Amino acid sequence: MRSPKWRNPATGNFGEAWTIPGGRIEIKPDGTEELPIETLTREIEREELKVKLAKIKYIGKRTKLPSTDFIDPTVQFEFEDFLAATDTTEVQEDEREIISDQEAKWYALEEIKKLPLVDSTRACLLENEHLIKELIAEVHAEHTIDKR
Repeated sequence: MRSPKWRNPATGNFGEAWTIPGGRIEIKPDGTEELPIETLTREIEREELKVKLAKIKYIGKRTKLPSTDFIDPTVQFEFEDFLAATDTTEVQEDEREIISDQEAKWYALEEIKKLPLVDSTRACLLENEHLIKELIAEVHAEHTIDKR
């Protein structure tokens, strides 16, 4: 998805770079922090995309040092990365986070590599390309079996 918070590395313009949807860990009503998996499902299933996730797999933690590609160049990010599948490509807008077809799209892996990606997004995709391909193959195999 595109976000106004991220700068396109080629043009330097904010709102033109593509990144992986996600969000920050929040404090639950009982005063404890969400677990990363809880943040993932809240952000993707209930807020940003409103799609049901399946086959969720934790793939690691990364640090993104402060840089000028984020709207606040003093922020350091600690990413908890996951892979997941979904059975839909329809994104439902949330009134708090307006996401249009221009801001959130599904792409084939090879198409994604051609997009102006935030550097941390590109690194995550390239480092985990083999896992992404395995997940895609697994989902395709299950759909093939289901159709028999």
